Amino acid sequence: MRSTAGNPGEMAAAPLAFGIDTRTYGFDAHDLAHRLHELRRRADLAPRLLYLDCDNRNPAAALHRIAPPHPLAPDRPVIDGIADERSKIARLRDSADLTIDTSMLSPHQFKQLLLGHFGLDAQAGMRIAVMSFSYRRGVPRDADLVFDVRFLKNPHYVPELKPLTGLDAEVAAFIETDPDYRPFIDRLRA
Repeated sequence: MRSTAGNPGEMAAAPLAFGIDTRTYGFDAHDLAHRLHELRRRADLAPRLLYLDCDNRNPAAALHRIAPPHPLAPDRPVIDGIADERSKIARLRDSADLTIDTSMLSPHQFKQLLLGHFGLDAQAGMRIAVMSFSYRRGVPRDADLVFDVRFLKNPHYVPELKPLTGLDAEVAAFIETDPDYRPFIDRLRA
């Protein structure tokens, strides 16, 4: 999603991308499609929905990407979970601005295709994606680095901080009060 900066002299906001996972608590494809429709009506935004797909006629292409069991079908074959997931997100596919079939793409080809559609600037530096995940379900496959910070005080359990995010100064200040925070950050930077 990119802000188009409606007023002359106004800086355009940096592009922003969201990854969506059907396993996220409270996921609702219809609600998401509705919210996307609302964002598309805003003059200051240019949202685009990218739908990544895999060929239905070649189940092996999808099966090798998902370690059994499928999260949506823990007691059934993986292919059943894939079918359930497709059914849940069909509305999003219909709302997509761009659909890419990744069945036969190498990671390099996929990257080139994304750069062709969304490439912004040849000067782009390091890209960092921060994600939260459950160790119980395993480390995300595409994670290059994982930093386990479960030892730090968790602001989620402080009622007045629970509705805030890591971008809020109060949350950052709370985490920085943990005596283990500074040594961890210093070692990480080193």
